[in-house]
Amino acid sequence: MKWFILSGLLLGLISCSKNEDRILLRVRNVSSEDFKNVRLYDQSMGDIDAGQTTFYKEFETAYPIAYVEAEIKGVKTYIVPIDYVGEIPLENGKYTFEIGINPLAQSIYDQLTLKLVED
Repeated sequence: MKWFILSGLLLGLISCSKNEDRILLRVRNVSSEDFKNVRLYDQSMGDIDAGQTTFYKEFETAYPIAYVEAEIKGVKTYIVPIDYVGEIPLENGKYTFEIGINPLAQSIYDQLTLKLVED
């Protein structure tokens, strides 16, 4: 019985330490609108209701700016970085991209706002 409990604790410690050995990203919808079919870089983050946050997903590489795609009221909107030249890749750890709506938007490419928060 002691061996079972000890092995469970050891497994828990190992899994916690592994989180620091990779990049984990999630998305928080900081707007008052629901987002459908959200994509962050090349991964689907699903639907994110207003004020909600996704679970973390592992990414091999990530930057402080990101490709984001989201559908708002049936209209696809995007954040499309031109490139990542000069950007420093994120270090291993947990991060949240907060996505909001730009009230001064003029096109589908500037409707979203993006802020990176280190967790």
